[in-house]
Amino acid sequence: MLRNRKIVGLLLGLATLLPLLAYSVSAAPVLTQRIDDYVQAQMAKMNIPGIGLGVVVDGQVFYSQGYGVCASGGAPVAADTPFLLSSLSKSFTALAVMQLVEQGKLSLDDPVCTYLPWFAVDSPNPSSITVRHLLHHMSGIPTRPGLTPPKSGETIEQRARELTQFSPSQPAGQVFQYANHNYVLLGLLVEKISGLSYADYVERNIFQPLTMDRSFTDQRQAEEAGMAVGHQSIFGFSARIEREFPMADLPAGMLISSAADMTKYLQMFLNDGEGPKGHLLSSSGLNLLWQPGFPLAEGAYAMGWIVDDSGSTLSHSGSFANYSSFMLLQPAAGLGIVVLTNQGSILHMGMPETIALGVAALVQEEEPLPVNNLSMWLIPALLAVWAAVNLYSFVKIFRNRGRLKAKRHLYLIYSIRLLGAGLLLIIIPMGLRMPLSLLVVLQPDVGVLLIVNAILLILTVAAEIGLTLYGSKVRLQA
Repeated sequence: MLRNRKIVGLLLGLATLLPLLAYSVSAAPVLTQRIDDYVQAQMAKMNIPGIGLGVVVDGQVFYSQGYGVCASGGAPVAADTPFLLSSLSKSFTALAVMQLVEQGKLSLDDPVCTYLPWFAVDSPNPSSITVRHLLHHMSGIPTRPGLTPPKSGETIEQRARELTQFSPSQPAGQVFQYANHNYVLLGLLVEKISGLSYADYVERNIFQPLTMDRSFTDQRQAEEAGMAVGHQSIFGFSARIEREFPMADLPAGMLISSAADMTKYLQMFLNDGEGPKGHLLSSSGLNLLWQPGFPLAEGAYAMGWIVDDSGSTLSHSGSFANYSSFMLLQPAAGLGIVVLTNQGSILHMGMPETIALGVAALVQEEEPLPVNNLSMWLIPALLAVWAAVNLYSFVKIFRNRGRLKAKRHLYLIYSIRLLGAGLLLIIIPMGLRMPLSLLVVLQPDVGVLLIVNAILLILTVAAEIGLTLYGSKVRLQA
């Protein structure tokens, strides 16, 4: 009798679970279809040639998918198509450093010069810069030096040693300044302490334990494996632009991976540091990795991750000349999302984040926010119109050269034009924290038009002054 009751109870329990099981089986295809529709719609709006998407739900890989093409007329993007990670690479470097900390080979609060005796940047107290400062971008090393491309064939150590040429702009530990050189230095620390090259360390201690078989530390190997070809947004259109990756910046932004592999990486973080072949990091190590550093406008920079104000979401974006990416983690919700694209530009930088947040909203049964891609074509278009106006003004001077006379109010116009040229050539690049030459590389349409407008403004002033003086001289002789 007791046995029959147990059987009846078991059947009743299964009957209760069946609707839930049926719902979960039917909900997954509906959700993935909504995600597909959403991503494809955003791709069309933003003219993105290819996207790799990975989604982890409840700590388990839920979905990984490729969209679009690797290049025009080329192979379609798959879930295992490699993309450049750009600055998502910084989280790998931070993880490698924390592994060495847990092995007792490194201390976060040791001065960098403890491990790199030559490290003596032009500072009154270089020993005040610690490993922790590098991880939090609080070393005082400015942003600009790290934006200058390394020399061809340069090594990580040669790149790091360039820092002896620069002075910290702030004392260590006081101000956040996002600087690639911080993570180049950390990559060099990994090499010196582990006795392995940075590439070998990452492959042996992160890629292999997580079975990330479609992840690379070498551009050539990735290209042979079908890597998506990079593109740039020019006047809102996608143009194929292939570039050599500066591998001296490998720890800061040159690792390569696929959406499918990155879901394994995110899953490890959501599963308390455990991968298929054991733990890569302890719980306390993860907590330290995600500990907020210097506060930002929204949230704070931890170690290779940005933590939001609530502490519930971790994220990081990445951007190179022709690739962009974004990843996020919500540990409490067990949610992880990565978006990799083969298109990059300054005006495109926020697009992978927008798509990732939209997918997160769909997973959480919310509506994604509308996407606005107006700036991608409006800013270059306005600069092009301004260039046409400036060219007309320049040509008009020569048409009216016989009637030009010196007038006081013109000096104000000359000053405004020269100030405008200074704004375009100096102030805007300073505001973007990059040299104008790099702006031309990252956003060719905007960078070139800034230069064209500045040159036309300067030439217009020079021509008008020159022709006015020449006309006055002719009139006096007459």
